[in-house]
Formats: sequence, C-alpha cells, structure tokens
Amino acid sequence: MEVATKAATLLNSVQKCTFSIAALVMQQTPGIILTVSKLVQIKELDIFAVIELINSVLDILRQNRSNCENVFIKYLTKLRMNVKNKMLHY
Repeated sequence: MEVATKAATLLNSVQKCTFSIAALVMQQTPGIILTVSKLVQIKELDIFAVIELINSVLDILRQNRSNCENVFIKYLTKLRMNVKNKMLHY
C-alpha cells in the first residue's frame, strides 16, 4: 500500500465519530490519573493520604460510568463544537 493510500485510510479513521468520542474520553482520564500519579510521588505523603487520593480517582471514574449518559452528551457536545469550529475555518 502506498503512502498516500495509508494516509487517506488513517485520515478517514480519525474523522469517524467513534474515534473522536474515544479520543475525548481518553483525553479526560489521563488528566485525572496524571494528577494523582504526581501527588503520590511526594515523599512526605503517608499511605493513608495515598489511599484517599486513589479512592477519589476511583470515585470520579465510577461517577462517570454511572452517569454515562450525561458524560456522553457532554463529550458529544464538545465534539460538535470542534467540528463546527473546523468547518468555519474552511
């Protein structure tokens, strides 16, 4: 497969709605985890504080999962705005 064909295939895949939604979801999760990851590396932090931080991340992820309809609507709205902004630039 030549480079142009591979590039076109990749572009088509990236422009699909499912990919965009997955990217938005993945964009939110590392932000939550990265913050806690940096905090748990603080030497002065005791084990109870670390457990509390990890439990708070788990709570956020559980809330997103149990409230998935509203979270999905939020992501879909953000996706629509991104698409609308891109169309304005063309």
